[in-house]
Amino acid sequence: MKNQNELLSIVPWIFGSTICFTQTENVQELIKTLETHPIDSLCVSANDYLMLQDQSLTNKTQLEQLFASDSVDSMTKVRWCSLTNLSIHDGMIH
Repeated sequence: MKNQNELLSIVPWIFGSTICFTQTENVQELIKTLETHPIDSLCVSANDYLMLQDQSLTNKTQLEQLFASDSVDSMTKVRWCSLTNLSIHDGMIH
């Protein structure tokens, strides 16, 4: 990256954000991270949304935006919207 504008053209939704990166196969650990830290944007794969939607995701999160790196099927989008009142913006990373 030569400058900040190049970064913004690739991933503009992270400007001014703090990034929390966690790599875990334990879904409950990820949910706990979302509930205990001030994370307002979530960007995961379609498979991660599938795994998370079957868990007891509570309203204790501060999520305001949902992104997916690849296409998310419509049933998963509907389920997440009912859980969080947020729409998943998919296909964000090319």
